Amino acid sequence: MRLNIISVFTLFLLTVVSISNAGTAADAVRTLEKNSYYFKPLATVFGTINGGGWYRSAGVNKNFSFYVGLPVSITYINKKDRLYDSTYIDEPCRQCIEQNRNSRGCIPSRTISLPTIFGMDKPPVIDVVSSLDHNSNVNGFRHQYFANGVDELSQFNWIPYVALQSGLSYFYTSVQLRFMAIPADAFTVILPAFSLQHDLRSLFPNLPFSLSLAGNASIMSINWKPGDDVEGTVKFRGISNFLGILAGYRIGVFEAFLQTGWEHSFLKTSGTVTILPDEIVRPSVKLNGRNAFRIGLNVALDVGYTAVGGHSFGAEMNTTANILGFSYHKK
Repeated sequence: MRLNIISVFTLFLLTVVSISNAGTAADAVRTLEKNSYYFKPLATVFGTINGGGWYRSAGVNKNFSFYVGLPVSITYINKKDRLYDSTYIDEPCRQCIEQNRNSRGCIPSRTISLPTIFGMDKPPVIDVVSSLDHNSNVNGFRHQYFANGVDELSQFNWIPYVALQSGLSYFYTSVQLRFMAIPADAFTVILPAFSLQHDLRSLFPNLPFSLSLAGNASIMSINWKPGDDVEGTVKFRGISNFLGILAGYRIGVFEAFLQTGWEHSFLKTSGTVTILPDEIVRPSVKLNGRNAFRIGLNVALDVGYTAVGGHSFGAEMNTTANILGFSYHKK
């Protein structure tokens, strides 16, 4: 479970408290409140890492079976999650131009590319109006700075994930469960997840290949107490899900099966905290993942126990391996 803790807790909490140059809990809370696009890739990664490695076959047997195992997945950070486009509005400049005053060449609005929390490139520094005189003429300029990506995360090209999984199947239907809980003083993490799969041979017994309906969902609940000069709790809530079909063909002990469907994820923050002595902050934002159509190819080897490896493409690329575990099949 160690990699599980690293990939989830480190990604979604420890990086939050290091997002500002000052690195204080107060700055982290302020940034979380003001800039949702900076954090948006977290929702995408959350969806992909929790959606991999669920299925070991495109078919489900009619007889009872039981499984417990340790699927491993690797999620690759997409270039699209390194940068985002933002429109910066220079309000004093806009006001000056509207009143036909001396703008001194200021730019009222511009689109710039900025790094996300995974960003590798340094953000630009732009000149904006610092103040207007009493006649609304531009009085001077100042530098406007933007947040860098987190150094530790910018070096990540992939993120590992390991989760204990168990389940059972009967009459062409499989139910699989995952669960993780981390209690601590500063934070608590609860991450339950489940998957359902139904083999359509129950309706079409003469199909020449395996075909199943499949779906999975993960629910994240995190309570974070920033501490230091911050009183209160920031709440993270998230859901990721996948719904699609599995189609496979078996030759001897080998089976190749496709997994295709739609993946979706989001994270929401809420809560009210006080930055001492009396600054009230309500970090309430919704981070929608870069939801996408997912397709993947898996290869299974069934020699009494089924070992599976696969690779998929969607919002992020994902590689999975399900080779550690125990299964029982009633004859």
